[in-house]
Amino acid sequence: MADRTIKPDDTHDLVLQNNDGSAKIEVNEAQTVVLTGGSTTALTIDASGDTTLAGTANDIGTVTSGTFNGTLGSSATFPAGHILRAFYDESDTTVETFSEDSETAWDELQLTITGTNNTSDYLQVTVGLNGIYNDANTGATLWVGVVWDTDSNFGSTAAFGGLDYYTRTLYLSGGAGLNIDSMITVRAVHPTTDTYYVRAKIKAVSGDLNINQSSTRSSINAFEIKG
Repeated sequence: MADRTIKPDDTHDLVLQNNDGSAKIEVNEAQTVVLTGGSTTALTIDASGDTTLAGTANDIGTVTSGTFNGTLGSSATFPAGHILRAFYDESDTTVETFSEDSETAWDELQLTITGTNNTSDYLQVTVGLNGIYNDANTGATLWVGVVWDTDSNFGSTAAFGGLDYYTRTLYLSGGAGLNIDSMITVRAVHPTTDTYYVRAKIKAVSGDLNINQSSTRSSINAFEIKG
């Protein structure tokens, strides 16, 4: 079937409008199409198929209202401070004993961080250790930090953040006793790698210490934050 072409005289635009000009479509010589609507719904597309923006720009401008019901693609850009992903792990309720002066990247609390390979976004990590038990040692101290490694077995760890340890929970009196918990939050940019692993780093000083005493659980969680 042959096409029917409607075109204006040279140097003029093609305008399709209603009787008073309040609603119209203008096809300009500048290769733009301008839609003017006099009602709250200026343009209605009644189609059973998809509507595709062709070309290289594909810019719909600023949308001030409405509801988007689709799925955001991986190339979508979020504002700084937006939470992109969440990660979580928790221990079992087995009591874990940390010997005096031992340093441990605790495998009960481990996060797997994938698809990063950039240093512009942040990872904010929170470690919560519960049921900390002083094994009758005056001044026994629990040091807590965060470490990362590209090896899930943690053969060679590096501090996540600027310090090896962010808290040193002190037991002032002798005799066994429970401390409610110890919690730290650390934020740092992603290491330059596609996949890495994060654990809590624990050191017992001046005596043995237990974690998860009385069937408690400890946890580690992290938020990836747009930089």
